[in-house]
Amino acid sequence: MTLAFDDEFNGTSLGSTWENCYWYSLNGCGNGNEMEWYTPNNISVSGGALHLTAEKQTVNGHDYTSGMVTSYDHFSFTYGYVEWQAQIPAGQGFWPALWLLPENGSWPPEIDALEVVGAQPDVATGTYHEPDGTSQGHDVVIPGLSSGGWHTFGVDWEPGSITWYIDGKARYSSTTDVTSLPMYLVMNLAVGGTWPGPPNASTPFPSSFNIDYVRVWQH
Repeated sequence: MTLAFDDEFNGTSLGSTWENCYWYSLNGCGNGNEMEWYTPNNISVSGGALHLTAEKQTVNGHDYTSGMVTSYDHFSFTYGYVEWQAQIPAGQGFWPALWLLPENGSWPPEIDALEVVGAQPDVATGTYHEPDGTSQGHDVVIPGLSSGGWHTFGVDWEPGSITWYIDGKARYSSTTDVTSLPMYLVMNLAVGGTWPGPPNASTPFPSSFNIDYVRVWQH
């Protein structure tokens, strides 16, 4: 495989590959029942990493702000291995995610390389939302996942199969109705929602989802 794309997040600003919200509402957006409003102000690059930072502040009727980036309309790919190195924030109500969405704006499918909810800080969840709307997910317990260490998360997406990796080890595979649509990269730190629940008095603000790099290899 050869390296088709990478961002090491060196320097002090976000590269031109990235947008700061969903394609339908650039420069500020929310998402369903989540409690955050995504803004460019909650995205920063320093110390060789991307920082998506959640803060307790009211904007556009949302009680929290946070950061997300996507490569929509700048970089997409069909099949390959994508890997992130990331540091997971700890706190009730946090919902960091690394995932892929179709470049054509459709949904489903969706490939979730990683989701972590603050109430289960040691559980890494990977999910494939199939084109027919069926979802299949798996959980992997990683002791200390949200305690400040760096971990790698990857997805090997090939014709007929998707395999999830954590820290270089294959953890789960799917061979059901695997999409062939070109997909783009998404990284975000959600706050609240039906799955993680709301933050509480112990949730530390500000907190950041830190990404050291993202790399994509293709045959």
